[in-house]
Amino acid sequence: MGIATCEDAVTLATGQVFATHALRDNLMAVLFPRGEGLPSELLQSRVKLKLQSLVLGVERALLSSDATRSLSWDVLSNSGLLREPELIDFALARIAEDKLRKNIQAASTSSILGQLPVTLLGHENDRLSDMARKFLYAQQISESENNQLFLQLDSEPLHLLCWRVVAALLENKSAESDVLSAAAQTLLSNHQADLNPAAMARKLVFFLGHEYRTELKDPTKSGLHLFVASLDQDYGLGSDFLMRLIGGDHVAPLLLLLKGQSLAVGEVPNVMSALRGNVTDNYGLDDCQAAYERLDPVEARAAVATWKLERS
Repeated sequence: MGIATCEDAVTLATGQVFATHALRDNLMAVLFPRGEGLPSELLQSRVKLKLQSLVLGVERALLSSDATRSLSWDVLSNSGLLREPELIDFALARIAEDKLRKNIQAASTSSILGQLPVTLLGHENDRLSDMARKFLYAQQISESENNQLFLQLDSEPLHLLCWRVVAALLENKSAESDVLSAAAQTLLSNHQADLNPAAMARKLVFFLGHEYRTELKDPTKSGLHLFVASLDQDYGLGSDFLMRLIGGDHVAPLLLLLKGQSLAVGEVPNVMSALRGNVTDNYGLDDCQAAYERLDPVEARAAVATWKLERS
């Protein structure tokens, strides 16, 4: 009995090490094309937590459970079924979003009631006020702590993740096949793009007129999602990719994005302070402003265009 227990422990430990190394290798595959360097142990840990939250959320929805521990995580992680670039990209974007949102909250001196999404609730255009309401609701859902992170996934990665969780639960004999299949079909058919704050922000920005341009360029006034959506409207890089660029370790991508939008030099310190907090790369706000002033807007947009080519 002792020998069997020891063998089981070794097998389990080997599987966990394998899964950890695989996650690191897949993180490298996602990060390297964008020049973001080796993933640190802290980053790997944070990605793992986001993936666990995704799996647990789907699992709870399938089983109508409020469990705090996943039944399918070990099977999925050890078998490599969570190594899809879409899932890792999504996790990285949410990590960056968490950091950026905290920075903005710390930097903002105005009440959230004065931010653009809230003021749009009273807009005379019913379409804009309705979209603002849906956006704020999606944002509230996304920031809640009830393992609903999977609601922000696009349909394709959600479909992939859902059926893999189903397969893992069937292997664990956690529920009958027909019950899980029916629950999965219900989950996928009820999936709403309206619960994705990034998607709703893009819609809202699309319909906003030029008179809101100044507010959209200030994340303390527009909020993080509308700020990123306005960048996405200009550059077409995708909200999650932009979130990662802005929240990454280096300040250069953000400076290039802002220069391509011709942000006034005097506004740079405010935007950098809101998004970056204590500016990294050993640069202070004055250094960033001086570097920004030396940039050429045409060259900045050309640099951003190369990122889009690399993504495609």
